[in-house]
Amino acid sequence: MTGRTEGESAGQLLAAAVATGDSTEIAEVASRHIWQLFSRHFREFIAAVIALPRDVLREYPALYLNHPSSAVALRSTRPLPPSAFNSFRGENEQDEQIAVCRALQMIASRAGGDLITAVTYAKLLRELIRQERAGDTGAENSPIWFFHWQVGSTLLCAGDTGSALREFAIARQYGEVRENIDAIRSTAGREALAHAIRGSIDEAQRQLALAESLPPLSDAFHGNALSTERTVAALIAVERMDADVDERISALDDVAVFDVIWPFIFLARARHQLARRRPHDALETIRATTSAHLIQPGTLADDLITAMQIEAELVLGNVERANSIVESSSRPGPHTRLAQIQVALHDSAYAEARRLCRAASRGPLSPEHLAQLQLLQASLESLEFGEVSPGLASRVAELACSEQFRRLFTCTPASVIELVRARLTASEAAAFDTALAGLTFRAPMLARPALTPAERRVLDALTLHTTTAEVADSLGVSLNTVKTQLRSVFRKLGVSSRDEAIARAAQFSIFVRNEDEAALN
Repeated sequence: MTGRTEGESAGQLLAAAVATGDSTEIAEVASRHIWQLFSRHFREFIAAVIALPRDVLREYPALYLNHPSSAVALRSTRPLPPSAFNSFRGENEQDEQIAVCRALQMIASRAGGDLITAVTYAKLLRELIRQERAGDTGAENSPIWFFHWQVGSTLLCAGDTGSALREFAIARQYGEVRENIDAIRSTAGREALAHAIRGSIDEAQRQLALAESLPPLSDAFHGNALSTERTVAALIAVERMDADVDERISALDDVAVFDVIWPFIFLARARHQLARRRPHDALETIRATTSAHLIQPGTLADDLITAMQIEAELVLGNVERANSIVESSSRPGPHTRLAQIQVALHDSAYAEARRLCRAASRGPLSPEHLAQLQLLQASLESLEFGEVSPGLASRVAELACSEQFRRLFTCTPASVIELVRARLTASEAAAFDTALAGLTFRAPMLARPALTPAERRVLDALTLHTTTAEVADSLGVSLNTVKTQLRSVFRKLGVSSRDEAIARAAQFSIFVRNEDEAALN
């Protein structure tokens, strides 16, 4: 490399390299000064990366990671293994070089859909910067805030919102010390997102307002920040069921976007669709999301998708399908565990629902999970006892009046809302009605019918025979006996025809499928 002096900026060095036309020279300079170029000369940096031949780009994984097409390639045919970045550490393995290497390994793993590996590197990077071994915190353009911001973003995707908030707070503090708008606004947006996921809607709104009040960001962070802020605004509007919620949802990026924001875009869309009674649309959003992204078990995305899928099937009345999703969930997260309670309630498994409620309440709960758990407990009491206890009714009323959880009330049966209201004083009931004005509640939750063994056998026989006489012959009983049992079955299922009875029985998974099961009954 020629014409370089100590006083030359990274931008000048890159311009000089580009002027030579030597692709390897350009790649060397861009890779060596990647943070300065990325943060201060973004357009020139990206233009240089795009112009590099493919064979040269493959030799510089840090540059490849910044190529506009890398997001697609990392999820398809050309993943970047973490070992590809080992050479970036350099021969001396200085602490800052190691930190940059760890950050690149984390980002590459996350971009490739391997969030579990990304979290491993996030923890390694966090340990480095906590020991103050990485990054010159006094330097004007230190990457230290960026490290904390990226670690927080990875932990947020993993569902560890508490740790993510700590990392974002540190990143913003570094930004405030250096009056770095990129750091302050980027982290304020991600803090708002973490609060929105937790259900701290008022705090999410405050952080979002702070982010939106700041000047525009540099080219390197502008698009990312706007996407985050749009997603936060949509999540807030969905939870509050604001008048502009449809507009907020339409402003979101597609769920196929490869940025870290995609699980939260999915969540906003799916929750909105279910609140609007569009379960088929929610299932289509789930299909589009799972087609575009690798969903690892135990991650936040896996938890959200599983919970939304269960809820959509329950709205459609597919209790059997919802049960199968629960059974196939190997590592259920907090959202899925709350959805399991809904399935137990629909299946009239009240003892199981109580057990799941107790298990969910043992650990620390986010505001959103606590609110949902209380509404599920109210549903359980209404189904078991036909009423809601006064204390629980008061807590539910307080949730309604906070206006932070209006969406959760749209997921609650109207019968439960009425039982809660019946326990309130006149003034409390008036405030309760005002808080929930304009919302549409779910239809009453159908309890699983309690059929006798004989009624279940008759019901099962309906799927195998076309006439009542054939059913009687197959069971070895009189025609009048079958007719009596069918009348009882129809009444308990709330239907008036054999086709409706078969469909309702399929929802509740109450067929007798073989002689062994019949004998057990």
